[in-house]
Amino acid sequence: MVQAHRDRVASAGAFTIRGGTTVGKSWSCRAPNLLSRVAVAPPDHSRTRPEIPQIRGVMIHVPVSALKCQNGMMERAMRHALRADRDTAAQHISGIFEIYDEVMPVDPREAHLAGALRVAGSHRNVFLRASIEPRADALHVRSVVPLTLSSFGIEPPRVLFGAVRARDAVTVEVELKYPRQPDD
Repeated sequence: MVQAHRDRVASAGAFTIRGGTTVGKSWSCRAPNLLSRVAVAPPDHSRTRPEIPQIRGVMIHVPVSALKCQNGMMERAMRHALRADRDTAAQHISGIFEIYDEVMPVDPREAHLAGALRVAGSHRNVFLRASIEPRADALHVRSVVPLTLSSFGIEPPRVLFGAVRARDAVTVEVELKYPRQPDD
């Protein structure tokens, strides 16, 4: 008999976009608050590492207005580039990812996930590797994925009247923390 997955809401998390500029400086925008849920399979004590819960899926939802950059100019430029100031469909970054069982990770503390990421109103398929670390207080899930802004139809943000432009390649980091359950 297959048991249903347990759904957990993240108690803490962060969504960070990092990149570089045409003048060699780095930049980042971080949303310290996001909505996230994770589906976890019931404990299977016959597994080699039963203390590491089996992640079956992850959902994230980040309001673009929550992104805080190193300065106000970059925040405005990022919101404009993401079209959040012009399109209600672009006011959130969201993703739904499910476990990708086709390729088993070598490390049991990792999970491969595949799904759709929606940014600036555009959906793209994304494959990511998540690290899973059970701690006494919570289950920590972290993923870093390289993306290009142009793949979502986004023109890189510009500041200082266009003199400084963000590069197309960015890195997205997602850190999530889910409270431990009594049967973990």
